[in-house]
Amino acid sequence: MKIRYFLIALAAFAAPAFAVNMNVFKDAPMTRLTADEVQAFSNAITNVLDKGPEGTTVEWRAAKTQFTSKITPGKRTTDGKRQCREVVIESESKDRFQRGTYTFCKVANGQWQFAMPGSKPAKK
Repeated sequence: MKIRYFLIALAAFAAPAFAVNMNVFKDAPMTRLTADEVQAFSNAITNVLDKGPEGTTVEWRAAKTQFTSKITPGKRTTDGKRQCREVVIESESKDRFQRGTYTFCKVANGQWQFAMPGSKPAKK
């Protein structure tokens, strides 16, 4: 059931989900979170992408689950008319650890989505 919540959250960030290898995330620490915690974690990532100074790490902890994540925003770029941003997310639960560097881009409605795998945003 928790994997379902994780996949729902991931789908919110990834419009082209079919292009993402979902097996990478099946044992991710985030699968331990409750639905409310997944939403709070997604909100924390969005806040860091919107407002976080480059290179400044923000730590987020789940309310009930043993889960900590360090979110470090990177450089801002553009991809056509879209604003994009790199972010390093390092998450740990009692029995899982995952670290990755991701690129998110804002879409027309102002929400952040995963950039297509294999595509690099153009430099600003």
